[in-house]
Amino acid sequence: MSILPQLIINSIIAGAIYALVALGFNLIYGATKFFNLAYGAMVAVGGYAFFYFTKTLDWNVYRAIVACVLLAGFVGYALDKLVYKTIQVEPVWYSTG
Repeated sequence: MSILPQLIINSIIAGAIYALVALGFNLIYGATKFFNLAYGAMVAVGGYAFFYFTKTLDWNVYRAIVACVLLAGFVGYALDKLVYKTIQVEPVWYSTG
């Protein structure tokens, strides 16, 4: 059996994941006008948490997905409130008149 079909399928899957992450960056920047690089870290937190829940704790896939979404959302919310809101500067609008 040739390895080429498996390589093509793996490439499509990896490209789809990259496209979803890129769309997430675009959505966050469009809504907040702040380039938040922590989104990539939240994707990694969710991925590693899923691996931990399914392999170490032996949870089923659906339960692990729900837990990972909630965990990554909570960590992202905490980072936003504790880190990014403190360093984000409000824009100053000067009127010429």
